[in-house]
Amino acid sequence: MDVHGGRDQEGRNIIAWRRHNGKNQQWDIQYADEPDSKFGFQAGRPFVIVNQMRGKRLLTMKGNNFVINRRTYNINQVFRYDQTTRTVKPYGN
Repeated sequence: MDVHGGRDQEGRNIIAWRRHNGKNQQWDIQYADEPDSKFGFQAGRPFVIVNQMRGKRLLTMKGNNFVINRRTYNINQVFRYDQTTRTVKPYGN
């Protein structure tokens, strides 16, 4: 996942891009019930995905796309790991 153009701006699109290890491609998982925890994926627990650029914006679903936005405590910013399918899914679904 790559924040398009490496710009730390509200609503900036997320794209697939080749790996270059820039801050716009670095992300942390923070569990909703333990915001300072960093344990990787744990099945069923709600988490947010935080970009490591200066604004620390969250991965946010917007329609069928992803963008970065400031933390709004909106369900569109919460995800879960499905152990059966080994995928990350929106928490609201």
